[in-house]
This record gives sequence, C-alpha cells and structure tokens, in this order.
Amino acid sequence: MYTGIIEKITKIEKHPNADKLLIAEVAGENVIISIDMNMSVGDIGLYFPSGGALSHEFIVQNNLYRKNPDTGQPLGGYMESNRRVRAQKIRGVISNGIFVNLSALAYTGVNLSSLDVGQQISVINGCEICEKFFNSPQQKNNNLRPRNFTFWDKILRRNKRRKSPSYPYFYEIGNTARFFYNIHQIDIGDEIIITEKLHGTSGRTGLFLVEKNNTLKEKLLSWIGIKKYGHVPISGTRRTILNEYSSHIKEKYRSRAAQKVFTLLIPGRIVYYEIVGYDDNGKSIMPEHNATNYKNLHQYCNYNLDEKEQNKYGIVYNYGCSEDNKESQIYVYKIIDHDENMNPVVLGWDEMIKLCNMANINAVPFVDRLKITCEEDKQRVLAYVKFLSDGVSVLSSHLKEGVCVTVCKPNGHMVTYKHKGASFCLLEDIAPYDPEDMI
Repeated sequence: MYTGIIEKITKIEKHPNADKLLIAEVAGENVIISIDMNMSVGDIGLYFPSGGALSHEFIVQNNLYRKNPDTGQPLGGYMESNRRVRAQKIRGVISNGIFVNLSALAYTGVNLSSLDVGQQISVINGCEICEKFFNSPQQKNNNLRPRNFTFWDKILRRNKRRKSPSYPYFYEIGNTARFFYNIHQIDIGDEIIITEKLHGTSGRTGLFLVEKNNTLKEKLLSWIGIKKYGHVPISGTRRTILNEYSSHIKEKYRSRAAQKVFTLLIPGRIVYYEIVGYDDNGKSIMPEHNATNYKNLHQYCNYNLDEKEQNKYGIVYNYGCSEDNKESQIYVYKIIDHDENMNPVVLGWDEMIKLCNMANINAVPFVDRLKITCEEDKQRVLAYVKFLSDGVSVLSSHLKEGVCVTVCKPNGHMVTYKHKGASFCLLEDIAPYDPEDMI
C-alpha cells in the first residue's frame, strides 16, 4: 500500500544550480524544495516517496498542476496530469519524491497539530490524499498482462480454483515495506543486517505431507477412500503454485531454480529465493533500464562500444549470468521451518547462511551488520542505508537495485524492509513488471 508519511527535515543545503531551490534530506532521501516554502532543519512536512500518485483533489486544493488537465492552460504548478510522484533530476540533482508543508492538508479539516512524525497518510477525514501509481487502468484493476491464451488454456484457468489443491502452510511472499516508513519501529538493542536487494523474480519451494494421487493405482485407491500420503516438494511464485493450472508452468527456469534448493528441504520447511539472470529464451528475467538520458549512469550499462556510439545505453540486470547459455541463478533470502504444532519459525541469518554453505547454495549478498545502541543510531542507520543502496551491484558491474534491511529483535523476532537506490528509482517504471506485485 502506498502512503505519504509525516517526516521532518534532517538536513538542508543550497541547490548548486538554482538560486530558488534547496536540497532537503527527508526520510533519508534528497528532495528538491522551493526556497519560498521557508523551511529549515527540524521542520515537519508531508513526504511522498516515488511510486505513488497524488489525488486530483489534493493537487487542485494546493494549486500543484502544471497545466489544467482539461484545457492545457498553464497553472504554474509542477505536477503533470497523470499526478505521478517519481524520482527525477531537477537541474542536475535527483529529487526522490515530493515534500510539502503540513498546511497542504488544511482543506481536509484535520487538526494539523495532531499529526505525528512517522504517521502514514493516504486518506484523511474521507479525503483521498494519494495512492499507488499505475501506468494504466488495467494495471490498477489488477489485470494480468495480455497473454495469448488458447481456448483450452481458458478452460484450464477456469477450473484452476476448483481443482488446484491448497497448501495452508506454504506461505505466499508478501510485499516488503519501505525502510524509511518503519524507522520508528527500531529500538535500542536491535541488530540490523543489510543485504543487497536483487532485481529478479521471487520463488518459493517447500516440502509438505500431501496426498499422493499421481499414478493410476493411487487414484483408484483414493476413489474408494484409501488415501496414501507422502512428502512432496511444492514450488511457486510469489502468489501462485507451479502446477498444470499455473500460467508460469512453461517457464522452465523456475523449475530448475526450485530443484537447486531440494537439498535444503526437510518436512515442513519453506525456502524463499530470488531468481536472476536469463529466462529460457535468453531474455533477461527483468527488463533492462534505458539510461540514455543519464550520462552519469552509463558506467553501469552492459553494451559494447559500438552500441554506445549509437546512443543505446541499457542496463541489463544479469548479476554475472551468461546470456549465451541462458543462465539463471538463485539467491536464498529466507527459510521457514515449523515446530511440532505447525507454528512457523523463521531461521536466523547465521543459521540460514550455515545451511546454504553446507548445501553450496547462494544466499543474498551480505553487505553489513550493526547494532542499535542509542537513539541517534536510527538516523545514522537511515543515512547509511541510503548510501549503501546506490552504486554498483556486489555480483556484477551493473547498477544496484537497493538493499534489504532486516531488523532483528532481542526476542528473536525479525522483520525485513527494503530501500531502493535513488538512481534505480530514477530509471524504474513504477508500475510493477510482475502482475503478482499489483495485489
């Protein structure tokens, strides 16, 4: 869910190329603001990170449209008709989102003094403030990307819910919240583990006790009420199970990825991993980014000199995999076991790494590990995470997507957040590539 967040300015400096603009640091991100806002360090406002869209009412009430959406008449604001909040370069400096005065919410009738730092806002007093940005109404309605389904494909999809078995302990991969939204959840004594966030597609594989119903004999016995059970590996994407009814079943690289983690499996265990590299057709699993208009990002591009001379600057997120061999790799980021009462138990970082090393399986790249010892550490951690999220990937020479921050509580509870790099946000198409991400 996309929201704005009440935050304070932690740092402010002059824009090097514009006299009437300032660079404010908010929630660990640089945001360009006007000098006319009369804001300084410590002042509180409403921050909208990239990836969202402001409501039409909010923009109208605050005179933010650049042009009238209906007539095209100039209005003097800075928001386009699609109302999108994005990372963009303003006079050579990346502004990762939008920051406005709290007074922008006055029209809703809310008591501004009641708003606290860290409070997330999408609707106030029945007034919509913002929502997630989608490129099209189809994406907003959670429709899948267009596919060329045959008649029999449609029949199979229609029967999917009726025939496809469910696995209640095979937990789906949820959306990872942004770190700066949750910085206030960190306490003194917490341990922070930082890993690289890989730009790939998620997978999960588990070993569960299920009814065996594959052979003719097993089906006949099941029909007369004699059921046979056995432990069977089950694999899936973020939201779906890889079986005959799945639209992903033809993606053989997913099956190969699942087989790589079989040696890690014991009954009741689920292994979660990221798949990166190339698919069965030799195309990168995640579409490349066009960096043509950003010369400072050309160092992360994967094209040879001849193509660069033709102004084709593209970043392919291959993480060292070979395109010619249609190679893909997996990187484990979480393992869940179950106790005798089938309660989920998330393995700690050290135990997960030990298991992966014993099985000769990759874990997500480790970046750093630190302890929160005082209140000041929170802001230092946020600045440090911001610094680590940008730059070159640990695994290859291309751009890094960002980092994941796992907060480990003294009682063993762990929560993982994400922080995307400003350069990646600048290039990213905010509407997700994976239709499952839209849920």
